[in-house]
Amino acid sequence: MDYYELHIKSEIDPAIVTAYISTLPFESFQEDEEGSIRAFIPVENFVEEDWEEVRADLERLGSLTYSRTRIPGRNWNAVWESNFQPVIIEDRIWIGASFHTPPGDIEFQLTIDPKMSFGTAHHATTRQMLAWMLELDMRDKKVLDMGTGTGILAIMAERRGASSVFAIDNDGQIYDNIVENMERNAVRNIRVKIGDIEDVPEEKYDLILANINRNILLRHMPGYARRMKEGSQILFSGFYEEDIPVLEKEAQRYGLQRIAYRTLDRWVVLLMEKKEE
Repeated sequence: MDYYELHIKSEIDPAIVTAYISTLPFESFQEDEEGSIRAFIPVENFVEEDWEEVRADLERLGSLTYSRTRIPGRNWNAVWESNFQPVIIEDRIWIGASFHTPPGDIEFQLTIDPKMSFGTAHHATTRQMLAWMLELDMRDKKVLDMGTGTGILAIMAERRGASSVFAIDNDGQIYDNIVENMERNAVRNIRVKIGDIEDVPEEKYDLILANINRNILLRHMPGYARRMKEGSQILFSGFYEEDIPVLEKEAQRYGLQRIAYRTLDRWVVLLMEKKEE
């Protein structure tokens, strides 16, 4: 079977680009360090008119360029493996696919096959989330991972000592991928569900991980706050530095106060804490 590889470069949040194009029958997505997306689809499933419609919708959100390359079926695995390179964070986390050989001298080794899911640590948001998770005390903590994608943050939370993790995503197509990644990493205390904020149990979490995008974070803010007790923390990402004021203003309405933030390539990770109301 031959495939088309679409290499998509855009100023739009890669998670949003992936969400739009995943409405078409692409079988795999890969995220480059620069934030561009490589999307793979069988040639017989590619409909030019459908792609142009999705591309037009995306261009209403920001600039976009792309190239399309035909890959002979016999070269598919080689292309996949050559495009997805392992990532090392802070010399303590290694993220690679199942066809990579993990090093023996890194503390946290995560095997992630992304398939249709977002989250391989090539993008600045996921990379920063993981780096900051190295500093947070997660021992015996109850964690909520919103927009879990590949499940990478949920897996890391358990590796850091979380007693339980509830991982949720609104994309029903990626459920099997999340479960496969969790099996590969031999995690035991993660519950996976397909749904949105209203499908998250009305319980109190010690830490919420929310690497999504600005608009969804704003919409979910009341739901996050209801699921936090005094002293609970939330790690936000998926937005730019100029978005901090609007997010912080909305969060403060629900008793959340900024602790600190960090940036990489304009992308932000923001740590906030629930204060006494």
